[in-house]
Amino acid sequence: NRDTLRWDFLEPDALAPAIRELEAQGRTVYVVLEGDEVGMFESRFARVIDQLNVEHVGRLRNVHFRRLSARAAP
Repeated sequence: NRDTLRWDFLEPDALAPAIRELEAQGRTVYVVLEGDEVGMFESRFARVIDQLNVEHVGRLRNVHFRRLSARAAP
């Protein structure tokens, strides 16, 4: 019973606003990356990832789990 948002279909500038909107709806956001997707995700969002908190929450074989949340306003 989870909604899925495809990170590879999301424009880099839309990542932080999408996370903020999901959090406003009371959702916790995770990204699940397998193998080469880790590098692909980091490369795709390198310019904007500093707008978020990224917590590495686990790994199972070559599948990485990260919790994404919006940074608090300064």
